Amino acid sequence: MEITHNLAAASHIVEQVDAFEKSRRKLDLVSQQLGDAREDIRSNLEYRARNNTDMLEMKRQIQTLKTVPVE
Repeated sequence: MEITHNLAAASHIVEQVDAFEKSRRKLDLVSQQLGDAREDIRSNLEYRARNNTDMLEMKRQIQTLKTVPVE
């Protein structure tokens, strides 16, 4: 009877370890996806900053052209 109980307990521990490993793998995947998302966001913010700088420069050039007298 004790052997059966020990086998059942061992089986339960193995199931818990398997469940833990499955959860750990899922967490690793989510962590990787989060890192990828952060990199995408950073890249998009850098692009927007460059784009905004270019737009401001174009606006400045247009304003300069508007102030140049026409001959």
